[in-house]
Amino acid sequence: MQNPDFQHRYGPWAVVPGASDGMGEALAYELAQRGLNLVLVARRDDRLKALASQLQTAWGIETAAVATDLAKPHGNAPQRADMQMTQVAAPDVVARETLNALGHRAVVRPGWLSKLLGWSLATAPRAVRVEIMSKVMQGMLPAGRERA
Repeated sequence: MQNPDFQHRYGPWAVVPGASDGMGEALAYELAQRGLNLVLVARRDDRLKALASQLQTAWGIETAAVATDLAKPHGNAPQRADMQMTQVAAPDVVARETLNALGHRAVVRPGWLSKLLGWSLATAPRAVRVEIMSKVMQGMLPAGRERA
């Protein structure tokens, strides 16, 4: 699904942080399908090299794998708090909707929960939005634990 218009508009290369898993990996697949060459960045060198090989074989793109921790010194807040989100859209859905919105929309809200919260809170006073979002954040679970 090479997309010359996409390549022309955004250039031949893209940098994909966190490419070894989740959202970053999903973005890498979406960008490769659109024909962009990729600089894949993440901590896990073995996963990056495997992904780079898969993308080169599947879509004939060029890749560069850079094993580094971009999060240092601050890190990822949910991981540092040992938390995980429970009501989020799958990474491939978020990646696809984000890339499809480039140049069309300023805000991307993939998944039903983000759409609901965005639309319903848009006109609410800041104090109300903060209160509601604090309730949503309380719905996060410690990493590795499932809802009963």
